Parts: sequence; C-alpha cells; structure tokens
Amino acid sequence: MLIKYTQVAALALLASTAPFAYGHSVPKLIIDTDIFIGCDDAAALALANLFHARGQIELLGVMVNTPSRFGAPAVSAINTYYNHTRIPVGALKPVDNSTAAPDYARLLATAFPGYVKDGADAPDAVPLYRQLLAGQEDGAVTVVSIGYLENLSGLLRSTGDVFSHMGGFELVERKVKEMVVMGGQYPSGREYNFYNDNPSLTDFVIDQWPTPMVFTGNEIGSNILAGAVLTDHAPATDPVRAAYIATTGAGLNNYTWDPTAVMYAAFGLDDFFVYGNDVGSISVSSNGSDVWEKHPTKDQHYLAFPKKKDANVTVANAIDRWLVAKP
Repeated sequence: MLIKYTQVAALALLASTAPFAYGHSVPKLIIDTDIFIGCDDAAALALANLFHARGQIELLGVMVNTPSRFGAPAVSAINTYYNHTRIPVGALKPVDNSTAAPDYARLLATAFPGYVKDGADAPDAVPLYRQLLAGQEDGAVTVVSIGYLENLSGLLRSTGDVFSHMGGFELVERKVKEMVVMGGQYPSGREYNFYNDNPSLTDFVIDQWPTPMVFTGNEIGSNILAGAVLTDHAPATDPVRAAYIATTGAGLNNYTWDPTAVMYAAFGLDDFFVYGNDVGSISVSSNGSDVWEKHPTKDQHYLAFPKKKDANVTVANAIDRWLVAKP
C-alpha cells in the first residue's frame, strides 16, 4: 500500500537534517545488494553514502548479487551523486541483459552519470570481496546483505589467491566482525530474498557463516513507510529520487526493508530497534521459508521494534531525514 505524506510532516523532516551524534568507532561496511526491483535498495545505498560522507561509516565497497548488466552502473550512479567515485563496485558474473518492472536500474544506469558503464566492466564480486577483506585488520568489516546470497556463497567457497592464502571461510572468520542480513521473517515465515533466487544457497550461507549475524526481517520493513518526501523535495539530479518515482510515483511512500540493515550496521540498536530473541538460531528450509529455533544457540539475533508507540514511524522519519539530506 502507498501512503500519501502530509506537508506538515515533510516540512518537519526537511527542517531537521542534522546528523545524529554517535560515540562509537566507525564501522567498515561492504554492502551486497540485489538492486533490480525494489527501490529500497537505492535508499539503502543513499544512507550508506551519506553516513560515509559524514564519517559515520567507511563504505569499503558494494557488490551486486543480480546478473543484470545495469546493476553495477546503477550503484555507481548513486555513489557518484554523493561524490564517491572511488568506491569499488563488484558484479555477479556473467552479466546478462535482464531487466525488471519497474526498470529503475536501467534508468539509473543510462540517465545518470557514473563510473561503471556496464556490469561486464565491473570486477567479479568474489575476488573483489577477497581483496577488500584481505586489506583490512582482523574483525574490522561488517557485511550487509540486502538481497540474494550467491556472492556470499561464492566467497565462503573460494580458495586462496593473490590477495590471501586463506580460503573463503577462514578469510571471513578472520576479517569479518558480523553480517547484517535483510531477509527472512521472524520468528517464522517466508520472505523474498531467501526464497526467490536459490534457497539452497541461503541455507548454506546462514548455516556456515562463521561470525555473528543479525537479521532484519520482512515484518520490520513492511511496517516502515518512507520515501515520499524524497520524491517531492530532492533535486532531479538525485538518482534515488528517480528510482522512487519510477517505482511508486511522486508523493507516495513505499515499504522500506533494506535501509534498516544499513542503519543497524552503522549505529547498532540505538533507539530504533531491540533484539527479538535472547537465544537460538535461524533454520532455512528447501523452499526458502525460515523458522527461529531455540536450539542450537548461535550468535544470531533478529531485530524488533521497541515496545513503544509509533516505533516504526520513528524509524521511517529518520530514513526520510537522511534521504533528503544534502550529500
């Protein structure tokens, strides 16, 4: 459902674009996105670029986990809008000519400036992962998965190369602090990112991933409506605005899943979220459905809203503030 926002709310959001104050060290992020159909991937990248510009995170790189040749150029268009033309973008290979409806990735790739013109020209995501991880200190990197898990499966299965003698599992175990995943539904359900591409890869990555994991599920993003203020107040040069207009139309909010993963990766729970579980771990079935089980206990958590009135609106308002903040 698309919700019209009020002019009063829009003015309040535009009047308060100052960054929040956070007192912890700067997280180093690699984002793995299926930028293709949902415009909230574009919003998540907008937040990551804004936080990077403000020194709140360091965005090491972005990987595309769908094969469309327009994915990597779409990412580079968003990075370019924020003047971040040195952030490497990796692609799932081989690329193809696939498009989606609405076709916003191709729009961003062809109508906006960027430093990657074709996904075929972008480096393969798995070697780029290995290069970026090998260049970081131990336990320094947070991986943010906001799409399918094929790149991450390839990373875990990778072998030693010029970047590191370590295999993928050992490299991840050594260099990654945690992985934040937008996927699943909690405590149980079936969600697009887990079932649509290859559920066996979803199960493999979640079962074998050697570091702590935090999940933000369908039930979070489907209760966050944001983006309308962006379409009416961002400049026409903003590719994320274009993605939202192509997807939902002007002046309309959309469900907002992926930005919550970036929020948690950057700021932790803050005042926005709480953990929905104390113990347990996720189990993924062959059809991509998931269930949270009390045993075995792993270092895994899923996010929930605090038990206070309009907690979801608080998150939505924060996302809208960040989306209209100047790069």
